[in-house]
Amino acid sequence: MSKHYMLLLGFLCLAMAIQSQTAIEGKVTEWDTGDAVIGANISLFQNGVFKTGTTTDFEGNYHINVDPGKYDLEAAYVGFPVQRITGVVIPQGKTTRLDIQLQGAGIELSAVVVTGYKVPKVDKCISSTAGVITSKDMRRMSRKEAKNIPANVAGTSSTDAGGDVSIKGSRANSTVYYLDGIRVYGTGLSKREARRIVRQAQEDPSCDSFRKWVENDYTSPVDQDYSTFSIDVDRASYSLMRTYVNRGTLPPADAVRTEEWINYFTYDYDQPTGPHPYSVHTELSDCPWQDGSWLLRIGLQGESKYFDNMPPSSLIFLLDVSGSMGAANKLPLVKQSLDMLIDQLRPQDQVAIVVYAGAAGLVLPMTSGAYKDLIREAIGKLNAGGSTAGGQGIELAYKVASEHFLPEGNNRVILATDGDFNVGISHPDSLEALIARKRETGIFITTLGYGMGNFKDDRLERLADKGNGQYAYIDTEDEARKIFTQELTGTLYTIAKDVKLQLRFNPETVASYRLIGYENRLLAKEDFDDDTKDAGEMGAGHSVTALYEIVPIGGRDAQESLATLELRYKKPDEEQSYLMQEPLTQQWLPIDNTSDDFRWATAVAGCSLLVKDSPYKGSVSFEGIEELATGAMGRDPFGLRKEFLGLLLKMKRIPLPQ
Repeated sequence: MSKHYMLLLGFLCLAMAIQSQTAIEGKVTEWDTGDAVIGANISLFQNGVFKTGTTTDFEGNYHINVDPGKYDLEAAYVGFPVQRITGVVIPQGKTTRLDIQLQGAGIELSAVVVTGYKVPKVDKCISSTAGVITSKDMRRMSRKEAKNIPANVAGTSSTDAGGDVSIKGSRANSTVYYLDGIRVYGTGLSKREARRIVRQAQEDPSCDSFRKWVENDYTSPVDQDYSTFSIDVDRASYSLMRTYVNRGTLPPADAVRTEEWINYFTYDYDQPTGPHPYSVHTELSDCPWQDGSWLLRIGLQGESKYFDNMPPSSLIFLLDVSGSMGAANKLPLVKQSLDMLIDQLRPQDQVAIVVYAGAAGLVLPMTSGAYKDLIREAIGKLNAGGSTAGGQGIELAYKVASEHFLPEGNNRVILATDGDFNVGISHPDSLEALIARKRETGIFITTLGYGMGNFKDDRLERLADKGNGQYAYIDTEDEARKIFTQELTGTLYTIAKDVKLQLRFNPETVASYRLIGYENRLLAKEDFDDDTKDAGEMGAGHSVTALYEIVPIGGRDAQESLATLELRYKKPDEEQSYLMQEPLTQQWLPIDNTSDDFRWATAVAGCSLLVKDSPYKGSVSFEGIEELATGAMGRDPFGLRKEFLGLLLKMKRIPLPQ
């Protein structure tokens, strides 16, 4: 009897709790159209202190369980002025209803983009037919019409009674759609399915895209004694590799850029002491994977500077808030990354925020770094939704940067995106031409890549290359901390631009040579002296390491006269280059007697050759790499070398390309 009594009492308590639930709910719409606003931020404050919040669902509805009391409510969505309602009383045990209308000239960020694809034999990510419908159209559709969304958009498609779509003769299940930038497979979509897809992005690494390069071959100095290339301080390829390996697979061969793996790590190079902002370091030993060959390491160390002593910065955060950025490792990680940078801002620094999705807009006018809370608030209100007008965003960001240009300061656009531009100027060649024009303004760029699944590495790498910039891929909070805390001055401040390195090899002592990596940075011999030829940039404190495989003539007697090194660079605010020259008379050493840094760079380079199944990998193996790297740990203040050894263990368990 007591058992039944206790059970009844439990039901009564539960019923009372449900009945006495205290909450506020409502719907957010656009004032002029009455359309629901999806993904709006709803925040509750008491005495100016944030208490709780939520975002609106696919129908624009929100519901918040909250303690009784008096609150101020804010409704915010990108492109609309913040709607603030003060003195909202929420009684005990009741659900208060409060509908909200957003007013003002909003930016259309809620478009649903549906792209039909016919899957080719090689690249299933190439679009052939495309169209756009908005969320307004979807809300007006009947269930039957919603089921046939792909057919309505594709135009050339046909559908059967079940809503399946076939584009230009392909099978229905070979068709791919994009909803808010999210990749969808299959046939017709119901409204319910569309909502589920928008809420939960499914990443597909098979559609990540990378530039294709042919590796550098051996060259005879008799045929070509000059080796010329633009320096590269990008590190994105390494952190991309880490993401792939942590997911249990090796990166595609085109994603492996050896120079970026090597330069991901810091090396103990001496600071420059002469008139130039660089010091040069060389080292020579045997090549572990090619019998009879040597490895020549060339290291450049840029002058380090303290952030507090740097000139003021004018920064434009250019943020992709399209639907494809909705995953946890995209826009949410962007916010965490920028939060670390905001911590470092000084009152003399200034920040503006431009966002883009279906259109571009300014969501934070230029603001002093003293107002960190205001900058964070603007970023915190951003949500992902819509198509991706990247070209329009770039135009607006540079316009704002030009209007607030600091003649004696550091002017930079920081672009955070997955690179999937699909509205307006979107072709890689057009974007490259656009960014090349913008670099003439004296405004530098940093491109930050996020996420996986239709990630456009090739696009971001080219934008940084042509825009006097740097490119990094951020996969974790630790990587963001590395870029915006540990390497802040190198990330933000350029000490030299158009930096070119040229080696003239001696045909009497060198039978052939091969530059490892830098395939996308090669220059013609005549480009070295041409000050109109664009090249790489170096940030304060950055180092650059390059490795050459050399087949010597005359054995170890050749080491005193291998080559002559020349370096050209421009100061950030000048257009005439400076020249450094010095002969390479590096003494050969057995590899066991070389520095930790030499052996570490060698191990990392060998690993990259193995992972991409290079035709020049020779006898390299994971076991040999592990042995070489383990004995070359050296100083490792941030644990990056230790992490590499952990990644090596994971790589060994993954089948190599056949």
